[in-house]
Amino acid sequence: MSCTPEDGFHFVYDTEMLFTIVEFLELGFGWDKNRSKAIMAHFERLNTTAPRAAFLCQNSEIKIAILLFDQTDIDNTSNKIINLSSWYAKETHRGIDAIRFAKKFTSKLSDYTITNYTPNAAVKKVLGSLGYQYMNVELETLGIVKKFPFIQLRHKRKYFTFKRIADEPAELTFDENLIISKATFKLSSVKKMGIKLNILSIFLSREESYISLLWLIKCILFYGVVRVNLYSEIDTYPSESPWLIKNFQSERYILPQKSELSV
Repeated sequence: MSCTPEDGFHFVYDTEMLFTIVEFLELGFGWDKNRSKAIMAHFERLNTTAPRAAFLCQNSEIKIAILLFDQTDIDNTSNKIINLSSWYAKETHRGIDAIRFAKKFTSKLSDYTITNYTPNAAVKKVLGSLGYQYMNVELETLGIVKKFPFIQLRHKRKYFTFKRIADEPAELTFDENLIISKATFKLSSVKKMGIKLNILSIFLSREESYISLLWLIKCILFYGVVRVNLYSEIDTYPSESPWLIKNFQSERYILPQKSELSV
């Protein structure tokens, strides 16, 4: 896919170039058009001076790109927060070129606390070598799992209750009014052997809260949920975690509001 700027690393601030980046990522990841439309809609209604993407241009073609979601203000502080999402490199530019690209955007985003909520093993390895650390977050999974006996119903902490103190999580969507619930949720789906499986992810805030068990049962029955992922803060520094963070001040747990997960 062609790019008009001169060769090298570039940040993206304008909608026109962002559309080109999203098209590049759509082709690379095999997204459907609805995913791309949702991403563009998110950025079009976002009022920010932060970069919206970064890319590498060589020989007038995009070789590597990544989306950047501005999360600033979600914790009611002056901290600038930005979320890495959908990092894709053409096969010719994986390896050392991708590492150099990561070094470049990490260096240029040094004024931001940087988050990543969906790093795969390779990304964790690359970003870990650049000083990214695991967030203080724990993931527990209920329902169908990959390992024998292929179903998990036990969990370490008490998350659910029928009592009135229980919360009904708010849906994790872009919220320009910055109303932060004690808990948020996101529904997603994956295809296994041609079968669509619905997954419910619940993100708990720093404040200890309990989720309504009645609400959970309704969600499972109504949406046909086969797996529930529970993300919650922990006090200790984990040796493994699903989320990454860099340039943090005192807080090593940042909810994914206004991140890629809100699209």
